[in-house]
Amino acid sequence: MTTRVAARTRWDTVGYQTITAARYEAGRLVVTFGDGAQVVFAPESLREPRLHAADWSALLVDPLEIQVPTAGGPIEISWLAIRLSTDAEFRAHWDDVAARENRKVGARVRQLREGRNLSQADLAARSGLKLSDLQSVEEGTVTAGLRTLERVLRPMGYSLDHLMTETPVTI
Repeated sequence: MTTRVAARTRWDTVGYQTITAARYEAGRLVVTFGDGAQVVFAPESLREPRLHAADWSALLVDPLEIQVPTAGGPIEISWLAIRLSTDAEFRAHWDDVAARENRKVGARVRQLREGRNLSQADLAARSGLKLSDLQSVEEGTVTAGLRTLERVLRPMGYSLDHLMTETPVTI
């Protein structure tokens, strides 16, 4: 028997995921990671509306996040948000993993629906979703939120637990 081990990528290392220093300088956030990488970016790229009122002089650095005080309370900027915003290769990997997971969830929903002998139109009507939205979930072309998945599963007598299964799903 041969066991395949996935090659370890740079983002699988602790250093890639660890913030060692951060500072705000001339409208840019400068973040250094444990792997030696330093990224410089405009915090607005993170699309967090409360950042416009941030007190950058009081930012706190934690290995997993940066905390920035605001009038509405602190904002946490995770290492993940920073890397997704600044590393195109990692972002592409992350998007690929998400797409595969969406297809797995969609295939499992289809499997459960077919196990109940329901058509897509029947399940869409019972769940209150548009048929096209249910089709997108089953095709894995969208990331279905938990509420949407609960709406789809409930009329079939299933819960979110039923999405996690030992039954192989072919995608």
